[in-house]
Amino acid sequence: MVDSGSASCHAPAKGAAAIALRQQAPLAPRLRTGAVSLAERNTAAFLPRAFADRARLRFGARPHSVSLRSAATHGVPVDVHCTRACDVGVTAYLHRDGRLVKLASYRETESEIPKPFSRILLRLPARALDRLGRARLTLSFAALDASFEQASATRTVALGGG
Repeated sequence: MVDSGSASCHAPAKGAAAIALRQQAPLAPRLRTGAVSLAERNTAAFLPRAFADRARLRFGARPHSVSLRSAATHGVPVDVHCTRACDVGVTAYLHRDGRLVKLASYRETESEIPKPFSRILLRLPARALDRLGRARLTLSFAALDASFEQASATRTVALGGG
């Protein structure tokens, strides 16, 4: 004989127990009963629309072309656009002998990028740029906002002689 369970364990919750269950999981599907309160129905109807209307994270980066000497002494200025406050990770690669060599990594936080359109300065290691007449730099960007939405971009910039 198989025990079908007791009524107190498997019956729909009532009173204070029902309120506690709704507070723990207000949007959980109701398995036993089809009864859903008006507040739960309105909340369930509202939430998907709210997330669908929310704009996606948009990110863009535009490095400025500078001389090799200026890049070594001052850095490479990059215009960054983020539709929401975001942290930006940047990895700089140098094209050398037909391959990419990692130069540096940067982390710019949302407090360092205060406006939707901001300029950051990427300081490159001068020693790696010594004795180069010209160079091509590839910058790989990864943006992350507070809701863990991600965007990325890769840009190449020529660093001229002079």
